Amino acid sequence: MKVLWLHYYKQWIIVGGSKPATNLTVKYYGVSGSSLQLLTARPIQFSGYLISWKFYHVPDSMSCDSYAAIWREETNSNNTIQYRLVNQSETLLTPGSQSGVYNTPIQDRVVRVKQGDFVSIHVDRGPRTDCKNRVSFRNNVGEDPMATVYHFISHPVPPVLPTDGSEVMSSAKRGVAIQAYVEGKSIVEFRIP
Repeated sequence: MKVLWLHYYKQWIIVGGSKPATNLTVKYYGVSGSSLQLLTARPIQFSGYLISWKFYHVPDSMSCDSYAAIWREETNSNNTIQYRLVNQSETLLTPGSQSGVYNTPIQDRVVRVKQGDFVSIHVDRGPRTDCKNRVSFRNNVGEDPMATVYHFISHPVPPVLPTDGSEVMSSAKRGVAIQAYVEGKSIVEFRIP
């Protein structure tokens, strides 16, 4: 059974770079590394439904399958902060063979995004150690927001990540050329067989 949502409110969320949230530019910065990068300093500002990902890609012989996902901060039973992967939000990004901006729609599932959630990018390294992410980014530029970086984690990512230092993690400034397209405030909901 397929779920169809009709909406009247749409917004792009910019999750990287110094551009304001209303700017639609996605640009080439450089080839990204293989770490799981949580863009925690740019939370999504409203609730809605994830429709698609828009990102800048430059072909590179060292690129591996790359993913974007939505995460949520929560407090666990030990009263410590952790990050939880939002159900079914992990999406394989599908660029073409040329450099440029690409769009990967969310299909066959409904992903509910809440205000305060944030975006991540990561790769499927498999047995390789030299993978790079297909999403363009820039590293440690003064005007970019901070990100939480988990090293040595690739696809499939664990559904929950601790923030207590038990994983190999660090903080770094990241300008990531990716946008989450979120559509919200549903006014009509109906199901079709």
